[in-house]
Amino acid sequence: MVDVSNYKQGGTLSMNAAQQAAVDDAVNGANLFITGSAGTGKSEVVKRIVETLTLQGRKVGITASTGIAAVSVGGMTIHAFAGLGISGNKRDAIKFMRPNTLSQVQQYIGDVDTIIIDEISMLTGDFLDMLDWWFSMVRDNPAGGAL
Repeated sequence: MVDVSNYKQGGTLSMNAAQQAAVDDAVNGANLFITGSAGTGKSEVVKRIVETLTLQGRKVGITASTGIAAVSVGGMTIHAFAGLGISGNKRDAIKFMRPNTLSQVQQYIGDVDTIIIDEISMLTGDFLDMLDWWFSMVRDNPAGGAL
């Protein structure tokens, strides 16, 4: 659990060592899973990561598993971001795909450096497998380069 009891006056978070390490790891390109109880500062860490990466000129895709969570983090649902609608697996994605879907998504997310998925625990393994498959097609990279 991350302790976030150290706030500067005015509401700006003074990050503890674990939180700063998460920001540093994100800046260095590491894949992260940020976890903790309610009120521990997860959202503040994510905001700091987005701010830092953006200031460095990196393009950040901010997403969440649900619409409410997406609004909370200032992003969109991962389904909308990826252009997959409500698809939950590869079979559904292929079934609902339109002819220009791939090229539209390539233009939109092809140059994203970092993807943040808030409330990822709400997504199924099948969905994450589909997302990896989809990003590998979008980025023309067998490993996807995003997940």
